[in-house]
Amino acid sequence: MIALTIKRNKEKQNIYQTELWDFNKNQLIPAHYRPSRPGYIKKELRKDLLRLSQKLKKFAGVTATEWIEEKNKENKYYHGHLIIHGEDNRSIIKTLLLHIGATAQKAEERWIERFKMTKTYYRSVDGKWGETFWTTAFNKKGAYKYLQKTEKDFGNKQIFI
Repeated sequence: MIALTIKRNKEKQNIYQTELWDFNKNQLIPAHYRPSRPGYIKKELRKDLLRLSQKLKKFAGVTATEWIEEKNKENKYYHGHLIIHGEDNRSIIKTLLLHIGATAQKAEERWIERFKMTKTYYRSVDGKWGETFWTTAFNKKGAYKYLQKTEKDFGNKQIFI
């Protein structure tokens, strides 16, 4: 079982804006490049998480995926928290990295004072379309608390089986 946080962004490309006439200032705005959005809105993220869960079921042999969408603190976009039920962690991680366009991951050791132990967290390094942050979950109860931490504030969790 893997506990995962995924934060997506649009492709890193600039959108070409043709020249326009600004009627308020009576001047011509020259052609320029406008950067793409830094995140997904809730509807887009929900579709993306459903697509990810279908990929995980098809390519990694995942039995069930549960998620909840949560609003970012810094802007109006959303990110997702997932719990992935499956046995083959290697193929799950490979599918996750392919989904966001990443090729590598890095491990971070963190000390958890409450349990008096170190835990390994993994982060994608070079994702083109977002970033992921995951760890293995050994306790179902703790993983469900992680998933439901904001359910009463932001909405219902989605289950894809």
